[in-house]
Amino acid sequence: MPDTMAVNDMEYTVLRLLGKGKGGYSYLVTDGEREYVLKQIHHEPCEYYTFGDKLQSELRDYETLRALGIPLPRLLAVDKAQEHLLKEYIAGPTVAELRESGRMDGRWTEQVRAMCAVLYPAGLNIDYYPTNFVPRGERLYIISTTNATPIWSNGTLSTGARSTGQSRRPRRIEQIARRETGGQNFFQNPIDNPGMCCYINSNDNHY
Repeated sequence: MPDTMAVNDMEYTVLRLLGKGKGGYSYLVTDGEREYVLKQIHHEPCEYYTFGDKLQSELRDYETLRALGIPLPRLLAVDKAQEHLLKEYIAGPTVAELRESGRMDGRWTEQVRAMCAVLYPAGLNIDYYPTNFVPRGERLYIISTTNATPIWSNGTLSTGARSTGQSRRPRRIEQIARRETGGQNFFQNPIDNPGMCCYINSNDNHY
């Protein structure tokens, strides 16, 4: 893990690795006064996705979700040369961590349903895995934006995501869920299957 990272010649101290997703590595960084998330786009292969321009895909996803009113961390700066993105840090445990400790709040499910009601008419879906959500106050934020994909039908995912430049081989949702969650079916959990929303990928978490 690097000690420092830069965005447009502004240097930040790296505090810790937050997570690795299919799109990049996300680090908690500080400028000495505030904490941020710095995402480094990576180009490592992913078995079930084919990517286009990851940086542009991330930016398109952010603008798409923001325009629809989906609560997400603010994008503060972009360093295109290094493929670095600086984002607002939404501090606190994820819904997955809260659920594990028995602190699940039913209001979060209702907020996810409200997101679905906006996304589905727009022909989009997001990753409803609970590691991708952090509550702040009474509002639930989705902290991973590299996941706005076309909605699926008949239990299979679409191929050729128009907003992200990603394409995914059509596979049964249940098979993907079991494989990526160690055999557990997260459709049974309220945050993952709020009536009409599908599970996409458990690995693209933490911003």
